[in-house]
Amino acid sequence: MSMWAKYAGNHTGYCLEFANVGPFFGLAKEVSYGDPVELDFAIREHMDGRWFFRKTEDWKSEEEVRVLVPRRSACKTDIDPTWLTRLILGWKMADADRQQIREWARQRSPELMVVNASWDELDQVLRIGS
Repeated sequence: MSMWAKYAGNHTGYCLEFANVGPFFGLAKEVSYGDPVELDFAIREHMDGRWFFRKTEDWKSEEEVRVLVPRRSACKTDIDPTWLTRLILGWKMADADRQQIREWARQRSPELMVVNASWDELDQVLRIGS
C-alpha cells in the first residue's frame, strides 16, 4: 500500500512486473527490515553498500527488491521487453489511461497481461486481479 501511494500517484499509476531473468535482475537483492545498520567508514568491510538494502521495520509491508548497479557500469541498462510479464493498474487509475494501456498491451506479441488492483473495503487490503 505504501509504495502504491508514494510511487504510483496514490493508486492512479501502474506497476510493471518483470520476470527475474537476465543479467540486470541478477543484481537484484531483497531489502531487509530491522534496526538501522551501524556503519564505520574507517572499516573497509563496511563500505560494501549494505545500507542500500536495509530499511527500518516501518517499511516492512513494502517487501521491496532493489537493484544496485556497480558504480563503474554503463549509465543505461537494456532490459529485454520480453522480461516484462504483467502490468498492474492502480485502483484509482482514470478509465482513459486504463484503455490506452490495455490497447498497448494488445499490440505486443505475445500480448502482455494487464490486471487491476482493487481495494477490498471489508478486509482493508489491496487485491491484485489475475
